[in-house]
Amino acid sequence: MIVRLLSGWLTISKLSKDKYAASLLSCILGGCSSSRLFQTIREEQGLCYSVGSFNYPHPDIGSFIISVDTENGNFNKVNDEIFKIL
Repeated sequence: MIVRLLSGWLTISKLSKDKYAASLLSCILGGCSSSRLFQTIREEQGLCYSVGSFNYPHPDIGSFIISVDTENGNFNKVNDEIFKIL
């Protein structure tokens, strides 16, 4: 069975001067196929089908999301790897 793991954190608003740094962090962590999450969890360890991170800045507060599609049996391994990378 395929499951989706979503991890999320509150981040800065879109009015913050740091919004560009938050977007860059998202790109480095999971924004493309050369990202740290993709290379480690998908390519090196083969633990998932897809992985990515997204920064959603809103006027009041933002959210940072990591999304992974994996087999149910890999759920805990994937979760552990995410926090190792972070």
